[in-house]
Amino acid sequence: MRWFKHLTRSHEDEKLAQLRAECGLAGYGLYWIILEIIARNMENNDQTSITLPIKMWSKMISTHSHFVLKVTSFCTENGLIQSNLSGQDLTIGCDNLLKYKDEYLRKSGQKKSHIRNVSHPDLERDLERDKDKEKNPPTPQGEGVVHDEKSKPKTKSRKPTADYSPDFEKFWSAYPRGIGKAAAWRCWQARIKTVDPDEMIRAAVNYAKAREGEEEKFTLHASTFLGPQCRWLDYVSGIPASERPRPTMDPAADLIRQRIEEEKNENG
Repeated sequence: MRWFKHLTRSHEDEKLAQLRAECGLAGYGLYWIILEIIARNMENNDQTSITLPIKMWSKMISTHSHFVLKVTSFCTENGLIQSNLSGQDLTIGCDNLLKYKDEYLRKSGQKKSHIRNVSHPDLERDLERDKDKEKNPPTPQGEGVVHDEKSKPKTKSRKPTADYSPDFEKFWSAYPRGIGKAAAWRCWQARIKTVDPDEMIRAAVNYAKAREGEEEKFTLHASTFLGPQCRWLDYVSGIPASERPRPTMDPAADLIRQRIEEEKNENG
C-alpha cells in the first residue's frame, strides 16, 4: 500500500492529543512512522502487524529503544495500535489500516474482484464515518451542545485487586515508597503487555538506591513511576547522572571540613 489517508484533523483526535501531551511531538511522529512501516509491508498482503527485534525497530525509527517501548506502550493502552513484547522481539500492529487499504484499492482503479472481502463488519462503517467527519466537522464541546445528565453512562468504581503476581510483589518490595499498591498494580498490568517485568523490577531497585537518604514525600508514588510517562525507563540501566552524587570541585575544602568534623567528634 503506497498511501493511506491521513486526516488533516488527526492532531485534534482525543487519543492523539493525549499522545502528544505524554510523549511530545517526537512520540506523535514515531506513531505515524510505525503506521507507514506497517502500511508499506501491506503492498501484497493483508498482514497488519510486523514482528522485529526491538533494536531493529529502534534503528528503523532512529530513536532509543526505551522511547520506542514508551510510545508503543502508551498507544497500546489507549487503543491506537496493538503491540506485544516477547523477549527481544516486538510485534506492532494496526488493524484499522485494513479499511484504508480497501480505499486505496478502489481509488487506484483496481477491479472489485481484486479488493479483499472485508472480514470485519465494522470496517466499512468506520470508513463512512471518517468521510462524514471530513464533510461535517464535529461541534466543539460546550458550543450549542446540551448534555442530558440522565444519558451519561454510569461509571463503576474499581475495586482493588488482592491477587498480585509474584513479579509485582518483587517490584513492590523493592520500591522505596509503599503507598497506593492497588493503583500501582493497575499500572503494572498495563505495562507488562509490552514490557519485560524484570526491567521494571530492576528500575525499582535503582530508584530505591537513588532515593536513599532523601525525604520520602518527594519520592514518586509507584503508580506515577509506572504510569503513562514511564518514569521507570530512566532507571533501567542504573541511576541517572543527574541524581548521582556530584564529584567534589575543591578537594582541599573537603579535607578542611572533614578535619573540623573529626575535631567536633573528639571534643564532643
